[in-house]
Amino acid sequence: MNNRYQQGLGLVEVMVSLLLLAIAVLGFAALQMRAVSATDEGLVRSRAASIVASLSEAMRDNMDHLDEMKSVFDSSSASVVNCLDNDTVCNPETMAKYAAKEVKNRATAEDFKVNMVICPGTASAQKLYCAVVAWGDTEAALGSSSSACADSHGIYNKGSSCLIMETY
Repeated sequence: MNNRYQQGLGLVEVMVSLLLLAIAVLGFAALQMRAVSATDEGLVRSRAASIVASLSEAMRDNMDHLDEMKSVFDSSSASVVNCLDNDTVCNPETMAKYAAKEVKNRATAEDFKVNMVICPGTASAQKLYCAVVAWGDTEAALGSSSSACADSHGIYNKGSSCLIMETY
């Protein structure tokens, strides 16, 4: 009669347990990467919402001059007077343009694109403006282009990175 008993673990058991541990660690690493990506997306959306809120406030302050504000976003080389300069006297139109330029400069400094567009479905009735903020490869526009934030009906394009807010 043989009374030998197995003591300890064999090499096969150790290899199987290491394989299971490696799979668990890789799964955890993938989960961690997804969490970091979601956190980053949330931060970007929060910054974009802050820019939209700034534009909305500027629009509210300059309700009678929204078309002048839009002209700043429509032109890349719009000359705008610095209304904070002590030697400058600004009228309401120039103040509206200055406020729009400040929002545009802030958005550009934070790698965002910002625009004022006429909200879909409001051109024939009461005209309302929408604030559009985009980042990455997305353009702050509504239209048929694949890089536009949304189509002409205001439906977000697939894969777009942007935020649209109806304002005034």
